[in-house]
Amino acid sequence: MDRGYTGHEHLAGVGLVHMNGRLYDPVLHRFLMPDNFVQDPYSTQNFNRYGYVLNNPLMYIDQNGEFFFVAALIGAAIGAITQAIKPGANFGKILGGALIGAASGAIGAGVGNVVSGGAFFGSQVAVTIGFAHGFASGFAGGFAGGFIGAAGNSWLDGASFGAGLGAGLKGGLMGGAIGGVVNGTISGIRANKSGLNFWDGKSLSKRTIGFMKASGFNPDSSIDPTDANLIKAREEWIPDAPMENVRNFTTENVPENMQKLMDSNGAAAATPALQKGGVFTGRSDMYFNKNLAFSSAKELYYTMVHEFNHVSQHALLRGLSVSDFSSSLFGHVKEFTAYSHVSSLGSTNYGGYGAGGPFSHLIPKIVSHPYYSAFQPQNYSWVKTLNFTNIKF
Repeated sequence: MDRGYTGHEHLAGVGLVHMNGRLYDPVLHRFLMPDNFVQDPYSTQNFNRYGYVLNNPLMYIDQNGEFFFVAALIGAAIGAITQAIKPGANFGKILGGALIGAASGAIGAGVGNVVSGGAFFGSQVAVTIGFAHGFASGFAGGFAGGFIGAAGNSWLDGASFGAGLGAGLKGGLMGGAIGGVVNGTISGIRANKSGLNFWDGKSLSKRTIGFMKASGFNPDSSIDPTDANLIKAREEWIPDAPMENVRNFTTENVPENMQKLMDSNGAAAATPALQKGGVFTGRSDMYFNKNLAFSSAKELYYTMVHEFNHVSQHALLRGLSVSDFSSSLFGHVKEFTAYSHVSSLGSTNYGGYGAGGPFSHLIPKIVSHPYYSAFQPQNYSWVKTLNFTNIKF
C-alpha cells in the first residue's frame, strides 16, 4: 500500500529534435538524454536528469550542460578584447587579459552556483526560483567576477595595489547590481511560470489562487469532507484524470482498517494497487483521509495530484508480478516522483526527500532506478491539463 501524500510532514519516436544539444521529444514533452549535473540539490525536480533545464528548452539555454566552463571561455574572450583595443596593446597584455577574464568568468559563475546551493563547478542554468533568491545568486556571482576582472586589468595596466582594489570594488558593485537584477528577474519569471510568487518563489501566485476560487473553493479554507466535494474538486482540477483505472474514489466509504492506517501514518490519502493472483491489475483504490486531506483546498489539490501519480504508476505495472516490486527502494521511487510533481506545482511538502530529510540520502539510488524515468509525470496525459490555462482572470 502506498503511504500517500502526507501533508503533516512538511517534510520517442517521430519528430525528435535536438534542443540545447540534447535529443528532445516534443510529443512526450521531455528530453531523452540526461543532463550531466544536478543544478539545485535542494529542488527535487532537479534530480530528474531527463527534465533538462527544468524541461523548458524554449526559455533556458545551455548548449552542452557545462555552463560553468562556457562562462570561463566568454570571460577569456572579453578580457582579451578589452586589452587588445587599448593603446600599446601587446601579446603579453592580451594573454594576461584573457587569463584574468577566464578567472573572472569562472569564479563569478562558481560563486553564483554556491550561493544558489549548487556545486561550484556545476551549471547555473535554471538554479534559482524567485526574484530574491535569484538576486542574491546573481549579485554574488556578478560581484566576484566584476571585482576580479576590474582589479586584475587595473593591475595589468600598472596601477598600484590600492588603486587596483578600488577599481575592483567599483567593478564588483557594478557587476553585482547588473547580475542581481538580471538573474533576479529571470528567476522571478521562472517562479511565476511555475505558479509561484515572483518575489519569493514560494507562495502560490494570484493566478493559482484565482483558479481554485473559480472552482468554488477558497485555497486556504477547509472543505466539507464529502464525496460530492471530492468529485467536484477532481472534475475541476484534474479533468482528464485516469478514472478508468480507479475502482473506489472516496472519503466517506473508507474501510476502517485503511482509515486507521492513514491516521497513524499522518497520511492525507492512500492509493493501494489492486492485484489478482499476485499480479497487478493496473487499477487502484483511492481513499482520502477526511481528517487531513480536506483541511484546505490547496491540501486537497496537492493530495489529489500526488495520488493520481500513483494511479498512473500502477497502470504501468499491469500484468506484472507483485513480488518483483516489493523492495523498499521501489516504494521510494514511486513516492519521490509523486512528491516531485506536487513540489513543481508549489507544494512545500517534500515527503522527507528535501534537503536534510530522512530519505534524501536515497535520491542517488532512486534516480538510477529502472522505473524512475517511466514514472515521470510528463509521461501521463492527464498532467497536461494541470496548468490552469482553461480559466481566465
